Amino acid sequence: MGAATCLVMDSRTPDKVIAWRADAVTLAANADALADACVETAKHSASFAAALDKVTQVGPYAALVSVTLGLGAQLARNHGVKAGEMLGAKPPEEILAALEAEDEHPQAAA
Repeated sequence: MGAATCLVMDSRTPDKVIAWRADAVTLAANADALADACVETAKHSASFAAALDKVTQVGPYAALVSVTLGLGAQLARNHGVKAGEMLGAKPPEEILAALEAEDEHPQAAA
């Protein structure tokens, strides 16, 4: 979500101002390592674990937000916004090629 917020901010700045774009890339590239570090810290600190629980309690909306971000990123990438790739989007050519491959070899995809 932090990377997505940075992308929104980037869209509101001139093209030559790249700080928000770089922030989005940095956040996306380090998300897994940060998550792992948070888990390890929470294992050893009850107070950190409690704080982390409060920060991450978004209830039933967490899955919706996650799916919506991914879907939005892919739709944006389909229309030429390459920044969507930072959130896991693939070039539209790859999506269509995978669909064509599945049509040619349906048993291989199952």
